[in-house]
Amino acid sequence: TIPVLVGFVFSGCTFAAQPILRDAGLVNISPTNTHKDIGIKSEWTFRVVYRDDSQAEFLARYIDEVLGIERVAVMYELADYHIGLLEAFVPAAEARGLEVVAQEAYPTGAVDFLPSLTKIKGLAPEAIFLASYFGEAGMIVKQAREVLGMDVLFFGADGVMMPDFVEVAGIENAEGVIGSLPFVADKELAGPVTLEFLLAFEERYGLTADWFAAKTYDAMGVVVRALRAVGPDVDFDAMAMRPLIREYFAGITSPEVAYEGATGLIYFDEHGDCVGPAFMGIFKEGEVKMHPRQLLE
Repeated sequence: TIPVLVGFVFSGCTFAAQPILRDAGLVNISPTNTHKDIGIKSEWTFRVVYRDDSQAEFLARYIDEVLGIERVAVMYELADYHIGLLEAFVPAAEARGLEVVAQEAYPTGAVDFLPSLTKIKGLAPEAIFLASYFGEAGMIVKQAREVLGMDVLFFGADGVMMPDFVEVAGIENAEGVIGSLPFVADKELAGPVTLEFLLAFEERYGLTADWFAAKTYDAMGVVVRALRAVGPDVDFDAMAMRPLIREYFAGITSPEVAYEGATGLIYFDEHGDCVGPAFMGIFKEGEVKMHPRQLLE
């Protein structure tokens, strides 16, 4: 018997599991679920990452206020994460006066994006929003650059800004692609807690921690603090600890009682949502770097 579940990676998996976890009285805390409805579906679900609607609204604001983009197209997968981004981004962009010239959907598992890209190229957007995961996004950018010669800004959300994106797109094609992230592994700008995590991760695994790793680390940190707080009272009996852990998580509601993790302060609203800042990253020489122009207010 386990006292708390750390997961799931994908929002769709969490939606499927929530009724089962609710019936079991088992808390789950997700490092990576960003779909806007995760929190309101179950009082037993918490997360340490922002919601897609806030992320998508941030992206609309960024390309408007920072980049001055006026015409944008969207390519999105027909799945929960991607549709959530689309449904938040388009109205936010249009409310700012941006013209969304195309909304091109593709099914999960698609590999040929040329028909949609050809259509979009003819509409001459200044930028293309990829509501995609890194694999499909990499193929889209690769086909756009190498086959159609498209010189347009590509930007995405956190599902794009992963090291594996470069392996699919190629270093040259990935160069200059930008996107939002809940965390950017930038040692030069990192505070003490973040820097300690980055150095330890690199020493142990020989890799630079991406935001998935950093958020998972922080989710586990919140769990450890909860276990230490409630465990002695119930002699570490997992079943007895479950409701106490949920109650403990529900009490982390302000910066004053937040968990200080590698990605910043972690605390929850009434739905178990953690609404933190979004950062802009950019691919440079095959790596995700902090974009020099941020929008943190």
